[in-house]
Amino acid sequence: DRFPPTYTKTHPVLVSCREGEHSSVILQFVTFSAMKTSAVFLLVLFGLAFSQSLPQKCCFSKKLEAMLTDLTTIKSNQISLVSMALDFERQMEVRLMYEIRADDPTHCNRRTLTWPLPDRCVPDDAEYLGSTYLGPVNSLPYDSWRYRYTGTQANMTMAFSTQGCVPILESLVGDLGFGPVDFTYLFTTVKQDIEDPSVFNIPRSCNQVDAPENIG
Repeated sequence: DRFPPTYTKTHPVLVSCREGEHSSVILQFVTFSAMKTSAVFLLVLFGLAFSQSLPQKCCFSKKLEAMLTDLTTIKSNQISLVSMALDFERQMEVRLMYEIRADDPTHCNRRTLTWPLPDRCVPDDAEYLGSTYLGPVNSLPYDSWRYRYTGTQANMTMAFSTQGCVPILESLVGDLGFGPVDFTYLFTTVKQDIEDPSVFNIPRSCNQVDAPENIG
């Protein structure tokens, strides 16, 4: 298990894909009960220091795996993590979300997703917020951008490494079509490839389950 033994896995959520256009995506939303210990959390802001010139807009890798930590949950007794994999090379599109309970992996609840995939490239009309860095001085410089999440009424704020366009921070605020959202993710263990392509396979328990409702 790659997660610390002091955390308890509760509710994984699987997002699967079907034939379509653009790409295939799978997300596993996992909730953990956090240790009741003292901790210091650093607030990471987007674009604290402005560079003198506008950085070049970039596109992140066509294949990407990462663990995302929801920074809005770190002060609660539960920390929300998202295991994410993206593959923009395959001609498939996410349409269904499969919810699989860790305590009952043979049961599957499937729901239709209605929000679009994220933009792989910083849009032409994106607003530059600034540039700063994580860690010691200039150890990980990054540039921050704000733009409208395509096809929604939500604003996306993204921070990408200055070198390599690796996503570092993501904030989404607004309406995705099914209600308001407000979260900020920190990307960790980012890999610019898919180590195990079977991560996109739909679990057997979900193959014959009808979608009970649309989300959105």
